[in-house]
This record gives sequence, structure tokens and C-alpha cells, in this order.
Amino acid sequence: SLLLIVPLFAGMGAGFMHLALARYREGLPTGEYTVTATVLSVSERQGYSIAVLDDLFFDGEGTEGKCRAILPADCAVPGDFIVFEGTPEKSDPFERSTYARNDFASDIRYTVSVRELIASAESADPFLRLNGKLYEMLGENMDRDEASLAYALLSGSSGVIEEGLKETVRKGGIAHIFAVSGLHIGVLFGAAMLLFRKLGRFAWIPSWLLAFGYCAFCGFTVSSLRAALMCGVFGASRAFGRKADGLETLAFAAVVVLLLFPAQWYAA
Repeated sequence: SLLLIVPLFAGMGAGFMHLALARYREGLPTGEYTVTATVLSVSERQGYSIAVLDDLFFDGEGTEGKCRAILPADCAVPGDFIVFEGTPEKSDPFERSTYARNDFASDIRYTVSVRELIASAESADPFLRLNGKLYEMLGENMDRDEASLAYALLSGSSGVIEEGLKETVRKGGIAHIFAVSGLHIGVLFGAAMLLFRKLGRFAWIPSWLLAFGYCAFCGFTVSSLRAALMCGVFGASRAFGRKADGLETLAFAAVVVLLLFPAQWYAA
């Protein structure tokens, strides 16, 4: 069985990676475009912002992938639908750098500098709008450093944290608290299981839906999706009287994530 399974999965992995690379290299060529996009996340810098954009349209023509945009400071929040003119440049997946591998893993295919927005509105995505409302609400009711820290803990987006504080946290070895993963999803799933315990063995279903909704709120990051899958398998196993093995559950989550996002092989 091993002699059959190992080559089969290795071949599937290579095939899916080849398809992911081919898709990554597709897209419109570098040039001047009127771009419409949805803001997924924003990282604050000194005097400017770096946003990751999705749902891209160049001169009205849709294109797959995401775009990293350098924007004027405080001009956009997650969940905004923006319009601007710029020259998106294609990323090179074969560039020998950590940034190129991270862009490939995150499906960021373009980079563009934006001098001025033509228009801005709210996205139709309810999860992105909720994320943006959280970002605005924390900023209005707390000091900037405290608001950025709270937003990073709740959403997993650490780009808003001031660089000095982020470096201190990284040196302290606790930067993982800003990644929405097993701790966040597990606590939410466990609390929901307790809340819905009167449903008996079916309590895992609304609990998992709540955890999956939080995963959507965080933009389906790989760490949150992995944790949500593991919670779902754990809950279903208990409901049907099966023992949930931790290693098998983790392996199942890894297989599903890599089938959906093969390029995540390059992401820690």
C-alpha cells in the first residue's frame, strides 16, 4: 500500500503545484490600467499604507490573483471597494527571494503604487465589511498602538502593528499570538460546544459553523482553515463514536489545504 500511496500523493502534489504555477503566471501584462479591487488587509507604515487587494478588474476586465498596493496613509480599510489608476507590475515566481515565495504562496501576482484614489465604497462581502468595521471601531475608541494590537489579536492581521513593537514581540518569541490558528479557533469551538451542549452529539455542527464563520472573517488564512478543519473532524468523530487521532486529523487538514492551495507548500 505504501509503495502505491507515496508515489500517488507525490505525483498529485507535483501536478497540482504545476497547475498552481501555470495559473500564477497567467494574467494581464504590465501596463497602465484603471483598477477596481476589494481591500483584503492593510498594513500601516510611516506615511503610507500597504494593502492586499482581491477581486481585481483592470480596465473592466477581470483577472485572477491578488495585488499588493502602496497607498496614501489612512485612505482605505479592509472591506473597502476602491478604484484608482496605476501600473500593476507582474510578480516573478522564479525570483530567488523569500518575498517571491511568499507572494506565490499568497497568490499575490501584481504590485502597484497608487498616488490617489478615484473612488471608494464598501465591499459587498459581509465578512470583509465586518472586518473593516472592527478596524474602524477599535481605532475610534482606543489609542493607535492599543487598537492595532487588539485588531491583530482578533483578526490575525499583524501588519497594522508598529514595527518597533512587532520586532520586540518577535524577539520575545510570542509573535504566534497574532496568527489566528488552533488557539483562537479551538477556544471558540470549545466554548460553542459548551453553549450548544443541549443538542447532544449534534452540538458540533453549529459550533463548527461558528468557527468556520470566524475563519471567513479572518480571510481564510491557512492557519485558521487548518484549525477549523481539525475541529470539524474532531467534532464529527466524537458525534459518531469514533476516536479522533491528532496526527491523522492534522494530516487530513494538511491534505485538504494543499489540495485547495498547493502553493502553501512554500509557506511556513
